[in-house]
Amino acid sequence: MNEPIIYISANDCENLRLRLSGVTASDARTAKTLARLRSELDRATIVPTLPPNVVGLESSVAVLDLDTNEVDHYTLTLPERADPTRGRLSVLAPLGTALLGYAEGAEIAWEMPGGTRRLRLTRVAPAKQEAVSAA
Repeated sequence: MNEPIIYISANDCENLRLRLSGVTASDARTAKTLARLRSELDRATIVPTLPPNVVGLESSVAVLDLDTNEVDHYTLTLPERADPTRGRLSVLAPLGTALLGYAEGAEIAWEMPGGTRRLRLTRVAPAKQEAVSAA
């Protein structure tokens, strides 16, 4: 099965590749997550600017779990800005990597530490400009 096309802004791609070049995994789970993010960056279509309905760094998303019908809200962020209590999800977390580059309405099946999750992005709001420049 062909994987759906994902889009990543040139700025996000460069930022993430720089960060990944200096990261080493402390365990097998982290190594797998880092490898998956590298793979996603390699297969992504790189664009100068993301369309507003595509998940990039500092985008806000509503995610429907297709198995539980629960909706969660996140802002995708760099690891140092992550804060689970405020819904700020690291792009280096398995779920963060899963969301990166997908458009609103996309359905994703992604292997997580607890098993495969089936998700639908029900809403994507672009990053606020000041958040992007601070990233």
